[in-house]
Amino acid sequence: MQCEGIMIQLAYVNNQVDKEWANIAFTAFPPPYLDEMDVHHCLELLFTILKKHGFKLDYWHGELLYIVELQDMYWAILYGDLDYEEKDSRRQQIKSDISEILERYDSSYIDPLNLSSIVDLLNRRWVCPFVLAYLHVYDEFPKGYPYLLSDYEG
Repeated sequence: MQCEGIMIQLAYVNNQVDKEWANIAFTAFPPPYLDEMDVHHCLELLFTILKKHGFKLDYWHGELLYIVELQDMYWAILYGDLDYEEKDSRRQQIKSDISEILERYDSSYIDPLNLSSIVDLLNRRWVCPFVLAYLHVYDEFPKGYPYLLSDYEG
């Protein structure tokens, strides 16, 4: 069973949708994929169900975690057993990879090694659909949002 089917089943079991709608949605061929549904509404339904069961979200930004990992690799290369040119090449590639990620959020230059600036950028430019739906259901932000530098540092 696909994720979409499970969500429809959960919504029905928790009285979020009526039986007729669930039957139509569940037996539809092909099943309604999440990208064709109103994702925000689906997430709100899911969080409404999860809230009934005492669920609380601890949110981590995946790309921010990846940037931290790249930054750690950048500094670890200094102590690697590589010649200077190889170290420089790898470090430049890592900076380029981080900059490429950041350009999706803002076209202005941000130092790819300045985690504080990156966290500030993401707090200004990105609200995850999960966070927004969680906020609408719980009337509070999940733990981990807004992003804090201390959550992502060493």
